[in-house]
Amino acid sequence: MIASQVTAASKAWKFNSLFEEYPLEEAVKRASEMERERAYWSQLPLIQELYKVGWRGWQDLPGAQLIQDLYEWEQGINRQNKNEPSYPKVHSNPYIWKGELAPEQMRDVDIRLYLLVANGIGSTGFSTVQAFLEGNLEARQLINWWHFDEETHEDMKLYAISHRWGVPEDHLLMESEKLRIGLLKEQEQAIDINNIRTVTRFQATRYGPAILAGALMLFERENVWTSQRLRPALQRHYRYTNEDLVFVNVHTFIDIFHVKLGEYLVAKYAKTKEEQELVRAMYQNQKLRQAELSKAFFNKLFAGKTVKLTQDEVDGNVG
Repeated sequence: MIASQVTAASKAWKFNSLFEEYPLEEAVKRASEMERERAYWSQLPLIQELYKVGWRGWQDLPGAQLIQDLYEWEQGINRQNKNEPSYPKVHSNPYIWKGELAPEQMRDVDIRLYLLVANGIGSTGFSTVQAFLEGNLEARQLINWWHFDEETHEDMKLYAISHRWGVPEDHLLMESEKLRIGLLKEQEQAIDINNIRTVTRFQATRYGPAILAGALMLFERENVWTSQRLRPALQRHYRYTNEDLVFVNVHTFIDIFHVKLGEYLVAKYAKTKEEQELVRAMYQNQKLRQAELSKAFFNKLFAGKTVKLTQDEVDGNVG
């Protein structure tokens, strides 16, 4: 984006002022109400239904047990890693919550996250195409709604880094483009239960069934609590302003709703054993890979080594 577009965008993010006016819990509540209002005006009855307070309709659909199993599995992984300071991910963990990174290290973490977010957008877009090819209108509508939100988050992160650290936007866009070119070189691969645990996220969403988008929506449920932990830490230890925090602020509430999309999509359309196992593998792989990459990142960082973002990490971006 050019500078004038970024300035206009920062004014358009109406929810962000709530986080300056109110304590975090109240801001999340009011921002969530604003999101439900947006759904009301969307003209998509399904979105309006899923975004209602207390909606639990997924529990009556065929894939409900799979979702419950995944949530229980994740709770177990969280317990296993409760004393791991790099957990659960590079950009939100006890190292940052406790202020143990130097400012320049925090800047590098921020830039790293932007590059991952910018190149993860392709995954959501490919899932929309897959839903179209499958003739699944409901899935396409839900994924399109999710994809639009993710596109706006890229702009938020670009703005936040430029505003907080003074990194030129042109530089960030150029670095992102280098990684995008690498993604496009990946080989086409049919996705099935035999290779789902070895392919990248990019390959899975580009060549696999649309239902895998549901797994990624479900995976965003951890973004809510990690962002709510991260926000006060960035203010306290790194002096982030509310404008610097727009990307973090949106993730304190928006993924509450994205998870609802995923619950519906997976519970309704992951009907066969193979479909359910594909979703299970996608979800679990993202969680385990994220933790592994974060631990490796901080081991290198605190050893004084240069930590360069690799193409492999971009391929496996977990957003």
